[in-house]
Amino acid sequence: MPTLEVEHKKLLNRREELLKQDVSLRKDYSILLRKITSVCQVLESLGEPIHINLNGYPIFQQPDYQKFKDWDALVPLLKSLEEVNSLPLDEIEIPEALQESYELFKMTPLLYKDGSE
Repeated sequence: MPTLEVEHKKLLNRREELLKQDVSLRKDYSILLRKITSVCQVLESLGEPIHINLNGYPIFQQPDYQKFKDWDALVPLLKSLEEVNSLPLDEIEIPEALQESYELFKMTPLLYKDGSE
C-alpha cells in the first residue's frame, strides 16, 4: 500500500511541475508574440506591406535604404557611449552644470528607511 502513496505523490509532483512549465511557456509565448509585433511594426515603417502570405505573414516592399544611412550616422555616437560605459566611474568627468544634480543623486538614499537612519 505505501508504494501506491509514493507513486501518487510522484504523480502529483509531476503534475505540479508540468503546470508550472505550462504557465512559463504561455508567458514566453506571449512575450514572443509581442516581440514579433514590434518587429512587424519596424518592418512596416521601413516599407509598406504588399499583402499577407498564406501563413499570415506580411510581405513587404523593399525597405527605404536612406533610413538605414541615417541610422549609420548614429554609429559613432553609440561607439562613444560604449567607450564611456567601459570606463570606471572614477574616470568619468561630470560637467559643472550637472555636478549639483549628481551630488543630489549620490546623497539620496535608495529606500526611504535608509534616509531616516
